[in-house]
Amino acid sequence: MNEKNKIKDTLLPSSVVRYYIGEPVKENSLGLWYKSPFRDERTASFLVNDAKGIHDFGTSEHYDVIDFVEKLFNIDFVTAINKLFYDFGITTENRESKKLKEYLIKKREEELEIKKKLNEWFNSTYIRICEELMLWKRLIPHLKQEALVIAYKNEMYLEYLTEIFINAKENEKIEIWRAKGIIEKYIK
Repeated sequence: MNEKNKIKDTLLPSSVVRYYIGEPVKENSLGLWYKSPFRDERTASFLVNDAKGIHDFGTSEHYDVIDFVEKLFNIDFVTAINKLFYDFGITTENRESKKLKEYLIKKREEELEIKKKLNEWFNSTYIRICEELMLWKRLIPHLKQEALVIAYKNEMYLEYLTEIFINAKENEKIEIWRAKGIIEKYIK
């Protein structure tokens, strides 16, 4: 049995979708209904049915569990299979599980290292923003005219950044990091 068939025979679409995106919005005789993980929508149009697979009525796309994981994580076919094998603990006789485990451990360590560096940048930048904001707050009473206008503008932007950093969720930190060039202009 090849790996693709092993996954399809072992994993139910409902189990895979629940594992990766959580509980459905509703459930009826057709299956589980989700809001699409691929776009914003008000009404759930993403149907998961264990017998028929995964169907997105918003785009008319149909997925098996492998296609779904490929698109959800923006990864290739082989990586999707490896991810499913790892996440669901599937093994086969002809798969070199030791090499796969080593590969997946290495990938997970790389991911953790990237997250660690991102969090370090995020935390150090947040501290620098707060320090810069406090500096402007101390300087403003002593400034006049044009310098005062610039100071208020900088203070308002730094307060805005402080709010963003305080309320940032884990997945939003990457978007904030992408704007680091703009942020760096306001902190020294």
